[in-house]
Amino acid sequence: MRTKISNVTKLLCSTTLALLLPLPVLAACVDNVVLVHGNAGAPSDFDNTYNTLLARGYSAGQILRPNWGSKLCAACNDRRF
Repeated sequence: MRTKISNVTKLLCSTTLALLLPLPVLAACVDNVVLVHGNAGAPSDFDNTYNTLLARGYSAGQILRPNWGSKLCAACNDRRF
């Protein structure tokens, strides 16, 4: 003779099984950001953009603000690419 399983028992079994299984990790792929200033610019030129990116969930380690070249003599920055 077959035993009928009640809806409550089915629900309890499926809930228990769902709790025992690992949940899938849902993560968005977020690219790093490089903010490049002009020839005699400074990383601080991007303070507003930097703060906006932080507010939108980027970490400080994902935002690169390179600091190179002379700030006083743009002609001295001979960058050949």
